[in-house]
Amino acid sequence: MIIYQRILGLLFLSTMALVVWGGVVHNTGSSLACPDWPLCFGQVMPKMVGQVAIEHSHRLLGAFVGFGAIILSLLSFRMRAKHPKLFKFSLILLAVIIFQGVLGGITVILRLSPLVSTAHLATSQIVIALMVYLLSLTLKNTQPSFSSTNKAEAQKILSGLRWAAIILYFQMCLGAFIRHGGQSVACGLGPDSLWLCQDGISPLGTLFPATLEANVHMLHRFMALVTLLAVAFGTRPFLHWARKNKVWKARLLVMSSHLLLTIQIILGLATVYSGISFEMVTAHLFVGMLAWINIWSQNLLARRYMKSLNPLPSTYHPKFSKQTCDSLSEQA
Repeated sequence: MIIYQRILGLLFLSTMALVVWGGVVHNTGSSLACPDWPLCFGQVMPKMVGQVAIEHSHRLLGAFVGFGAIILSLLSFRMRAKHPKLFKFSLILLAVIIFQGVLGGITVILRLSPLVSTAHLATSQIVIALMVYLLSLTLKNTQPSFSSTNKAEAQKILSGLRWAAIILYFQMCLGAFIRHGGQSVACGLGPDSLWLCQDGISPLGTLFPATLEANVHMLHRFMALVTLLAVAFGTRPFLHWARKNKVWKARLLVMSSHLLLTIQIILGLATVYSGISFEMVTAHLFVGMLAWINIWSQNLLARRYMKSLNPLPSTYHPKFSKQTCDSLSEQA
């Protein structure tokens, strides 16, 4: 299990680097530096210079992650009797990584189709989520003592975190779509476009532009606020529960998610202000990925905690329960 855990940890960090490097490939215009796939100019190892080095190193890192996923599957096969869930999701991880590699190839073949490129980013976040889940399965399931909670409270916690994850994932996919589809510049760039959409039609700028491309861009801006609110209110029940039970790990995750979403919005504004600078766009992608890891980890952690609680019925009331026990004692 230790070897499996260490390899999985290495692959998790490598996958994070792979996603960020994929952003570097796009932001430097290197996506088609290798015009063919799976080879590059018909070679396994072309001359690694310029944009070819950027693009092909992304492919090599992807191959490393794929090879590592094969090793994980083989290791989990040996542990399948004792850890069947680990084996099952290791195979799922391998299948999704293979699918992700094929999507990368289709992206090159179709010359950067926005939909395929968006699916490529969306699948990468599923890969990360699967790795986080597998890491959680390798951890010891030891829980401290918690105060009583009821089913209604547990369901409220899990529902809020679930919706926060869904909305954040949608926002990430929407951001990938406008980045690959060219809508990033639909509302203009620079200080004048920071708050209002400069669509070339409204002289002073507008929140509701006339063109479809500009509306898609503004939808991403509106969704940034929706996502921030969804995370703030969706994680609130979990934060309240964590404070009541003094679970510092959960409190840290919740508070850091609020900070990450705030930084992410600031980076989005900085991206427009800077004219889509390489540094801002790359940082925007990286922080968005960290926010996704955080929210997904909260979902897994809360589900593990709520499962270990064996929640009391939603109608449970401590005072009523005590009175009932006293009454039964008297009858006895």
